[in-house]
Order: sequence, then structure tokens, then C-alpha cells
Amino acid sequence: MKKNLFYLIAITLIACTEKQSTESDFEKDFGMYTVLLNDIDYHAFYIEKQIEFEMSKLNTPDSEIQTVDSITKLYISNIDKILTEFQSDLLVNDSTITDNQKLLMSSKSVNEYFFKNDSVSDKGKKFKKMTDSYRSELLKYVKHPIYQKRVLGGLKTDFIENRDSTKNERLSYIFRNTPLIGAITYLKLLKKNALEYEFQIVAKKTCCQQRL
Repeated sequence: MKKNLFYLIAITLIACTEKQSTESDFEKDFGMYTVLLNDIDYHAFYIEKQIEFEMSKLNTPDSEIQTVDSITKLYISNIDKILTEFQSDLLVNDSTITDNQKLLMSSKSVNEYFFKNDSVSDKGKKFKKMTDSYRSELLKYVKHPIYQKRVLGGLKTDFIENRDSTKNERLSYIFRNTPLIGAITYLKLLKKNALEYEFQIVAKKTCCQQRL
């Protein structure tokens, strides 16, 4: 199912790059989204395989690794639910590539999911809560300050500070009026990052066990 969704999006995006020069700059940039999505999915797939390989090297079960693996899988599963909802309209059998292009260029479904008028929607609040929860739980197992900063920076949900020191609500900054394809790319990046966080913890643990 996930592969089919990716190929459908890829076909739609590639088709956009073949349009005439009268199209908007955003439409011309769809080819880059294809590259980014392919790269993110490729690395996420192999990071997951690396995690499985490292865990197979454990001499004895490790409760910390099992917990990190469990909370990461839950976080990724919740993101997948959002992606499935966003991509559901692309699965309509009689939809044409042009229809899908319009859906991917539109910010309507993203705005409706994360916001209600000028406020964050219930689904948006749920997204923030699950990200905050994952960050808090994960940090219990991240010891080095550099790794802690990476997790904190990658999973922040509060504000983004501008160069002039003003602040913007992070969810609005990332998702409000963002085209569907941009939101899909960002959510897939969050998934890949979560796998990288887990891999760092698992690899360190397996290395320590092998030294004993």
C-alpha cells in the first residue's frame, strides 16, 4: 500500500515537470519534490533495516531498546495515519493525473486538518501532543548533549524564532497554507528522523554489549 501511494505521487509529480513554461514556479519545482520524497523513503527504509540488524546482535534483551523501539513505532504509526488521510483522495480510481496535481498543490486539506479558523484544530493539538510525548519519552534514553539538542530541535512544537527575535507558532509556520505535497514531505521527514534517533540509541547499546 505504501509503495503504491509513493508511485502514484511520483507519477503525478513527474507529470508536472512536463508541463509548458506557462505553469507557475511551484509546479515546475514538483520534480524536486519527487527527488526529496524518493530520498527520504529510501533512507528511512534502510535505517529501519539497520535497526533490525543491530537489535539482532543483542546478546540479551534490553528493556531500554525495547521501549525506544515501541515508542518510535507508535509515533511513526500515528504519522502514517495522517499521511493516509492526506493521500486518501489520491487513491480514487477515476481521478486523473491533473486532478491529483491540483490536490497536491492545494493547501485546503492541510489547513482543514491542522487548523480551525485562526486556531489550532483538535487534530492539530493531537499532533502536537503526540510529538511532545514522543520527545519527552525519547529524551529519557538520550544521554549526550549533542544528541539531546538534535532531538529537542527536531521535535519542537512551540515556536520558531525569526531573525528579528519575533516568534511564530511552529505549527502555523510549518503547515498553514502549505501545499499538500509540502506537508507530506515534512511528515515523511519526521518519520525518517525518528528512525535515526532510534538507530543512534540502538547502535550505542549493541556496541556496549559487545564490549562486555
